[in-house]
Amino acid sequence: MGKPDTNALDFGLTPSATGTGPTIRVAPRAPPTKSDLSWTLFMIYACSFLEGADVQLLPASYRALESDLGLSPSTLAAANLFQGITLAVFSVFWGVLSDNGILAPHQILFGGCTGWGILTLLTAAINDTSWILIIRLFNGVALATLSPTTQALIASIAPPQERGRYFCWLGFMLGFGAMVTAIMTTAISNLTIYPGVKGWRVAFAIIGLVSIVLGNFVKRFAVLPADLAHWEEKIEKEKIEPETPGGEPLSFTSELKTMIRFFEVWSFAVIVLQGCFGCIPWSAMAFGTMFLQYSGVSDFTAGCISSVMLFCSSFGVLIGGYVGDNMNRWSRFHGRPFTAQIATGIAVPTAVIFYSVLPRSPDSIGTWFLLVTIFGLFCTWSEFGVNRPILTEVVSVKHRARILGVMCAIAGSAGAMGGPLVALISEQCFGYQTQHRPLHEDIRRNNVNALGLGLTVMCAVPWTICFLAYGALHWTYEADLSKLHRFDVQTPLNSKRAGSDDEEWLNEPPFGVGGSPCP
Repeated sequence: MGKPDTNALDFGLTPSATGTGPTIRVAPRAPPTKSDLSWTLFMIYACSFLEGADVQLLPASYRALESDLGLSPSTLAAANLFQGITLAVFSVFWGVLSDNGILAPHQILFGGCTGWGILTLLTAAINDTSWILIIRLFNGVALATLSPTTQALIASIAPPQERGRYFCWLGFMLGFGAMVTAIMTTAISNLTIYPGVKGWRVAFAIIGLVSIVLGNFVKRFAVLPADLAHWEEKIEKEKIEPETPGGEPLSFTSELKTMIRFFEVWSFAVIVLQGCFGCIPWSAMAFGTMFLQYSGVSDFTAGCISSVMLFCSSFGVLIGGYVGDNMNRWSRFHGRPFTAQIATGIAVPTAVIFYSVLPRSPDSIGTWFLLVTIFGLFCTWSEFGVNRPILTEVVSVKHRARILGVMCAIAGSAGAMGGPLVALISEQCFGYQTQHRPLHEDIRRNNVNALGLGLTVMCAVPWTICFLAYGALHWTYEADLSKLHRFDVQTPLNSKRAGSDDEEWLNEPPFGVGGSPCP
């Protein structure tokens, strides 16, 4: 007889590993219907839409917050930094709770959606500038619930060979929510909707209320897929048998050791390194709308340019997933790294031309629209086309959620520095002056030049480092897969099999993908 699997979580569905007595069994619940799962999937995508909207609210209101409350770029960047850090760090926390069956994914999602809704409502009511930092700090904790929960739910709802498509649509809804918010909030942010009430307050209030309503829908109608029913079974079992002999309790030390061991996988270390730099430009570009407004572009046009980039980026995520898969079939161990290098190779000159080469005036509007279209369609391939598929291949199935959480925490925390660095460089190196009242033309020109140079530095330099880091995957990718397969009974790796259309290969990685490495 074989040895019992002592590493498996025992939720009362298997014989006791200790052999001391029978394990109490819990009657299985009826599996959810297809309609139930469809509604759950709809609510997951709706939550993703609202998360994108909530994240974009603050950048779309930068100019209005500066003029209405007198917030400097440093304060606005600090608010984004606080939110970005807690969003990154707590994605690991929620992932651990979900992986270990402490809270079910849909319960975490309900709490997160309701939480960020309440905090967004509070933001709409602030007048004291210090409160925005505190509120955005806790808002990041709530937003962090989305990545680990949607990963667990979608991976269980979707068949393995279709998970990439399901997750790409999740990314599309995230970008679509950000796009709608960018264009609508920027357009009304400086308008007086009611005496004493600016448009940015109305935008925050609407998103907050809708999020609270959706959170209650999640609580009432979301269901767990059949293979995630162990969360409910575990709760029922613990009511009858609180302590399981031989059970290993969750501990900080064991989780930390597991996370540290991830760095023994060289491809993971490379992806984390590039993520630390690659997320910086995305955080820095929160000042992109403000740059366009200082360039003499109307609020509506600036919002349209930002929205076009977000809209094209959403489609770029979809394109990147398919391009990465096809490149992987073309070359098993070099296709995905080449995909990432193409994306970052296009991003660097695009950013330099946008922020530094073109005249900073309304005369450049047409070219700006063209550049953001190119950027959105081609420079967003790495996440779904490269990073996530590779990470699902180089570690075992039971570690996929946490390894993505660790990458999100490290890369997201580093990436959150992008906004503050733009503010620091613009103010300290290039002479940006905070404006609270109408300013003279020479100050406006100085500010737009300072912002443009700061954005150029914080986009071009990190993406160049990313391009070089992705080059290392040409060597580490194959080595890590070979090492993993020496300890795992799987189909031997070879280019012919990897490039075939065989149905069995479709059930293997990289199609089981999930989570978000950069909030």
